[in-house]
This record gives sequence, C-alpha cells and structure tokens, in this order.
Amino acid sequence: MWRLYCSEFKRLWGRKLTLLCAVAIPFIVALSSKYYLENNLAFDVTSPQYTSISNFPVAAIQEQLIFSFNLIAIFLTVLCVTQEFKGGYMRMVLVRPIKRSHVFWAKYLVVLSSIFMLLVEYYVFSSIIGRIVFQRVDNVAVFYMDKLLDNPQMFIYSIKYYLYSFLTLSIITGVIFLISTIGSNMVISTGVNLGFVLTSLVYPTVISVFLRSGNFNINKLRLLSITEIQHKGLAAGLGMHSYLNSFMLLVLGVYGVLGIVLSYLIYKRKDQLI
Repeated sequence: MWRLYCSEFKRLWGRKLTLLCAVAIPFIVALSSKYYLENNLAFDVTSPQYTSISNFPVAAIQEQLIFSFNLIAIFLTVLCVTQEFKGGYMRMVLVRPIKRSHVFWAKYLVVLSSIFMLLVEYYVFSSIIGRIVFQRVDNVAVFYMDKLLDNPQMFIYSIKYYLYSFLTLSIITGVIFLISTIGSNMVISTGVNLGFVLTSLVYPTVISVFLRSGNFNINKLRLLSITEIQHKGLAAGLGMHSYLNSFMLLVLGVYGVLGIVLSYLIYKRKDQLI
C-alpha cells in the first residue's frame, strides 16, 4: 500500500499542471493582498472587513477556498483518475497482484495529501506576505463574533479555519473523485465537476429568492451547498453560530459517504477500470 501511494504521489507531482498549481500559490496570495490593501481604505480598523497581519491568512483563504482550491481539487483529481483510466495506466496496475481497493485509497489519499500541502503552502505565504504588506492590530474583529481576538487567539482561529477548510476540500474531493471515475474523458469530467461547483455556488442564491417569504430555515437550506459551507458556514460555525456545526457536519458526511463509497464500489468492479 505504501509503495503504491508513493508511486501515485510521484506520478501526480511529475505532471506540469500539479507543479503549476504549487507555483501559482504565491501569486494568488499576492493578488489577494493587493485587493485587501485597497479594501482597507473603505473600512475602520475595528471592522471585521479590515485586514491586518494576524487575520490576512483567513481573509486570503475565504474567497480562494471556493474558487482556486476547488479548481485545484478538480484538476488534481481528473489528472489522477480520469486521465489514467483512459490512458491505459490502470490496465498495467491491475494486472499486478494489487487489490483494487488499495488503488482507490492510494489515489484518494494522494490527492488529499497534495491538497493539504498546497493549503499549508498557502498559509505560509499568506503569513509572510501579510507581515510585509499589512499593519499589526492588537485586537482583531472577525465575522460572527462580538468580541475582539488578540493575536494569539487569532492564530488559533486561523489554524482552526484552515483545518475546517481542508475538511470541506476532502469532502468535495470525494464527489469530484466519483465524477472523475465515471467520466468518459478529461474534458467531460472537468466540465461536469465545474458544473457541480457552479451549481453549488448558485443554489444558495436561488433558494433564498424562492423561499424568502416562507416559514423555512433559510440558513440551513443554504448550507446544503458545500460551497456555502466554505463561504459562510466555516466563519459562522467558529463564531456565534456554533449550533450550525452539527448540521454542517451532517451535510458534509452525506456528501462524503456518497462520493467516497460510490467511488470505492466502482473501483471494485474490474470491468469499469480496465
């Protein structure tokens, strides 16, 4: 299993697109810092929307989690799964005495570990660039919290935010993995995965428009979308709305079970792979 994991890891990181994702991280952080530096001109230092050294890592990941990292998850998974199915590599793997379940877990864990590495890289560069670009604020305001956080508290908050971000990426990768497994080629797999993410982005707005006047819990209905959990749910759960955590974990659990279990079952079918 370990050798298979190492082989898949080297194969994925031997591709130019994977390396391009890693190289792009500092530039994404730099562009985010430019945006938030200009954004600071419109807000007071006590506003949650004001960006300083200590809260820039969180501010920088909030938007990019939805767009950049979901796209990275799509590209890495399609490279690791769809392309190798259609390129014939899986035939060479499965004629060896290797369990197909091990192939599944090796590929899934390789994608997750790669995303985790890129997330750590993003945090490191956002911390470095944040210290260069932004000013220090002793007490920081964050969304969905009445109290201000000092720098040590903000550091702990940032670590929690990134860990929860990785959890959502792990779950959405499971869904992407399923789509990529059954996709007939890279273009279709990428397109369907992008459609899934786009639908998740549009759904909260649509549901709010149609059910605005009804007696429904709009917040929970909106949080049926993984991207809505990424966009607002994480901050709400870490703030005053911790009661939403159990619901969000349930939603993520359902997505995870469907994506991972169905992908695993497909991998168990030899004909599907070879």
